[in-house]
Amino acid sequence: MLKKIASTLSVLVLSLIGMFSFGTDKARADTLYFETEDGKYDNIISTSTRFPNVHVSVKELIRTDGYGAAQAYPSQLTVRLCNRATLACTGFKSFSTYYNDYTVGLAKFYSMKVGTYNVDIRDKYTGQWVEGRNTASSSNN
Repeated sequence: MLKKIASTLSVLVLSLIGMFSFGTDKARADTLYFETEDGKYDNIISTSTRFPNVHVSVKELIRTDGYGAAQAYPSQLTVRLCNRATLACTGFKSFSTYYNDYTVGLAKFYSMKVGTYNVDIRDKYTGQWVEGRNTASSSNN
């Protein structure tokens, strides 16, 4: 009887180790609506020693002045990450086009310190702002 319980526990422990060892390569991905020039951060992302890289993508971009709207493109935006504990920020990075779709952009930050970061997206316009959706994810690739 004791051997049977020990065997069952061994299988259970090995199964749990396997589940956590071969999991996904992304820790988290949240897609949120954002507006530039609204004074708010656009997303929040946490990094860890296992997932030190951050990918920020943007899509469904519209440029507006509050009266009319036009298509906006990732090349008109930049993004930075600001550590919530230290308040230190990276430099602004440009978005590259994503999967040959000029309306979807991707920016990558590598080897970030462990922590939680605010995502800050800005546009290159005066008197206008950009609205859209952004996704921030941490990964190990």
